[in-house]
Amino acid sequence: MAKIKKENNEFIIIKEDGDKVGYIQYEEDKNTMTITHTIVEENERGKGYAGLLVKEAAEYARETGKKINPVCSYADEYLRRRQEYQDLLA
Repeated sequence: MAKIKKENNEFIIIKEDGDKVGYIQYEEDKNTMTITHTIVEENERGKGYAGLLVKEAAEYARETGKKINPVCSYADEYLRRRQEYQDLLA
């Protein structure tokens, strides 16, 4: 089971063995969270890690009352395809 932790302006996903699998980076101001990158290690792609990172970022945005500007193409597509996140899009 992987866990996600927040550090500075990114969320990092780490496997049980301590290996970093990927991260999502963002910038934020008072009203907006701009997701700039979603990166998953090549050998870990296709396992749902990127989606978990975007979900975590979306939950953080919702909790802090921010709209999301998804500059990252993966985050943009992920959020726009899911009805539950439409209210968060800037």
